[in-house]
Amino acid sequence: MYNSINGCNCNSWKKHLFHGVIHAILAFKRGTNLANDLGIEIVLRTSAQRQISKALDVLGLKEKQMDMAIVLVNCPDYFIEELSEIFIRDDIVLKPNLSILKEIYNIPEEELAIMAVDDILIDRTSALIVEL
Repeated sequence: MYNSINGCNCNSWKKHLFHGVIHAILAFKRGTNLANDLGIEIVLRTSAQRQISKALDVLGLKEKQMDMAIVLVNCPDYFIEELSEIFIRDDIVLKPNLSILKEIYNIPEEELAIMAVDDILIDRTSALIVEL
């Protein structure tokens, strides 16, 4: 089921994150990865950036309290338990905030008038493949 929040599909950020993870894994399999580390490759793909410094500027950790999404790839189940001892899980961070997404990804209103934000984000992630 999809609910609309701020003109966004509630699953759009989750879908976009999943899309970025899949593209990062496939890049390593094809040998077209931009980074030497899968985690950094996921940040590159999800941020739709080709430069690590720009990607980390967009989606990297900051020295302040912040929401974050943690992606585990091929990890044992006990990692989830260990993370739950350190962090408070709240899936609300996966709910999109259109004004924040517009700012982070520099999405103009004209583009939003013709495409849904989740499609824009996935399109930008996919564009990294074409640029190679």
